Amino acid sequence: MSIESFANQHVLELVAYQPGKPIEETARELGLNPHDIVKLASNENPLGPSPKAVEAIARAAAGVNIYPDGAAFRLRSAIAEFCGVEFGQTVVGTGSSEVIELICHALLNPRAEVVAAKHAFSMYPIMSKLFGAAYVEVPNKEDWTHDLDGFLAAITENTRVVFITNPTNPVGTVVGQQEIDDFMAKVPEHVLVVFDEAYREFVYAGEPLQSMGQFADAAENVIVIDTVSKRFSACGARIGCLITRNRELMAHAMKYAQCRLSVPTLDQVAAAALYDVGPEYFAAVREEYKRRRDTVMQKLQAIPGVICECPKGAFYVMAHLPVDDADAFQRWLLEEFEDNGDTVMFAPGEPFYATPGRGRSEIRIAYVLKQEDLERAMDLLALGIRAYNAR
Repeated sequence: MSIESFANQHVLELVAYQPGKPIEETARELGLNPHDIVKLASNENPLGPSPKAVEAIARAAAGVNIYPDGAAFRLRSAIAEFCGVEFGQTVVGTGSSEVIELICHALLNPRAEVVAAKHAFSMYPIMSKLFGAAYVEVPNKEDWTHDLDGFLAAITENTRVVFITNPTNPVGTVVGQQEIDDFMAKVPEHVLVVFDEAYREFVYAGEPLQSMGQFADAAENVIVIDTVSKRFSACGARIGCLITRNRELMAHAMKYAQCRLSVPTLDQVAAAALYDVGPEYFAAVREEYKRRRDTVMQKLQAIPGVICECPKGAFYVMAHLPVDDADAFQRWLLEEFEDNGDTVMFAPGEPFYATPGRGRSEIRIAYVLKQEDLERAMDLLALGIRAYNAR
């Protein structure tokens, strides 16, 4: 029996999210040695998590027979202190993806519209379409930054949510505070603006970004997404947070969040410990990422036919390659290419667009590997492009 006649049509029409695979899984599928693959696809920082988080998990492990704290008191308290907001202005979820779902549950319906940039986290269109909302892509400026004037022009009476990632994934661009302030002054009252601040601490030039959770003048229509995976090199601790001063939204989001009881105990205690770091941690990590970014850019600019902009934040660069299909190129690299037994793995660009076919020749590189591994990966990419186009 087919379920298509009675199932949720929005679910049936979804294009499934393609999460990154561990190197070990990719190697198993293709019969390769995982040590022969250099992975540029994910933001898994080899610096590792804070020892405080590891110790907290070890202490809490013996208590997994007890249900988690449904209110996540310690974790939400740590987030509130770190972000400069009140405890009651936070809701935690299983990663930022669930937080995006919470927002969409509370705000969207089949009559609603969502506005976002052309290059954006793929969960924005997936979750928007899950609730039947129209997803409106705004082209970026020539330097790939968000076109906030274009966002304003795209807003209609049906617009309910605007997503802004700053710094951005996947292109690493940054929108300055003055431009954001000017934008917020013009946003209609019926629109809620979601600021995804997963990479807020990682800006490589100019003034550091202020959290929009502290933007008092637009408190009612500002939502902040916070997460531990990017900020603290803790991708395995699936903790995201919704922050807002809009009490009505918070009440609706909390109702849905309580339907799934709570996030796991070990994730809660690890994340709470991660927030107990000083500014010196971010300064050191930021400088290390900047060195790695410069390495990647130098290597990319030396490859004929590659087009890319130097990222100003986060730890990604989006590059247009001189190949017809980045996904096919990736498969070829893994299945048919090697140099001294090594090959390279990246994230094809097409999944970062809501419109099928866009970004087909683009790739996203996460420059989080150790310096020597990054250099080797970029050399493999250059050799692979040359060999692929010479077939």
